[in-house]
This record gives sequence, structure tokens and C-alpha cells, in this order.
Amino acid sequence: MNDSCSVYISSSRCSQRGPFIYAIYEPKFKALYIGQTISMLGALGRISQHLSETRSNTFRQRLCKIYGYANVKLENIKCFAFYLEHRSEYSSESRDYREAVEYNTQLNVLNGISQIGVHVLVVSRVMHSGYSSLDWIKKDAGNIAEQICAWLVASVDKQFSG
Repeated sequence: MNDSCSVYISSSRCSQRGPFIYAIYEPKFKALYIGQTISMLGALGRISQHLSETRSNTFRQRLCKIYGYANVKLENIKCFAFYLEHRSEYSSESRDYREAVEYNTQLNVLNGISQIGVHVLVVSRVMHSGYSSLDWIKKDAGNIAEQICAWLVASVDKQFSG
């Protein structure tokens, strides 16, 4: 059994409080989770919760529910975080604007991965809201989704049908 782990973080910004859209990819399940946070510990803190054995491990819970397992072993996890810095609405304690970006990001990623031939199961859930239709929300989400799709191409073995 290998008890070591390795983590690469490109910037400590992801550990600081602020508004983020993040993605978690688990290669064994080919599962992708997209979320939003304004955690005191940044995206890194929220991602840590998803991977933990705590009640806020929504990523684990979704995998267990979808696959019918009591628990899942997560390995070789890859994470992506995008800091939403340019609008004060994103920094509000209310999650409404961040969830609207999360919704549109998830929708754009679903469309993007189908076009580029990356086969992953998006296991996150988020609801449409009135804010989801705002042009600036859609624009920000489109930018984030492009980056997530590029990150996925670099992170995932592409499977082409045909």
C-alpha cells in the first residue's frame, strides 16, 4: 500500500479567501465536479472538504449515489480553480451570482467536452436562476468553461468513438 501523496499547486491564491469556480476530476470514475465557493480557505479548502470524510464531501457523496457504493476511494485527483476577482457581486456572502456562473460554466463544459471528444461524467448539480441569464454571467462562465475544457484535455485520456 502506498501511503504517500503528491500535490502540485501552481499558486497559493487558491488557498486564500475569495470567490472561486473550481473543478475536480477523478480519473478512475472519469468523474468531473464543478462547484463554487467563497470559503475562508479558498478553493483549496473547499476542494479538501469534497475529498474528506466530512459531511460536506459533496463530490464523494455524488459518486457514492451514482455508483451505488457506501464509500469510494479517490486517487489521482486533479483540481482546477478560477478566481472570480473582477465583480463585487461574486464576493458577496450570497451565493446567487456565483451559482449562476457555476450553472453556465457546467452547461458550457458539457457542450465543450462533447465537441472535443473528452468522455467524462459530470456529477455536480446546480440549478438555473434568474441571474443565469445575465450577459456578463454568461461571458464569465464561457471564459471559465474554455479554461476547464483545455485543462481537461491535458488531464484526461481522450476517447474517440468511431
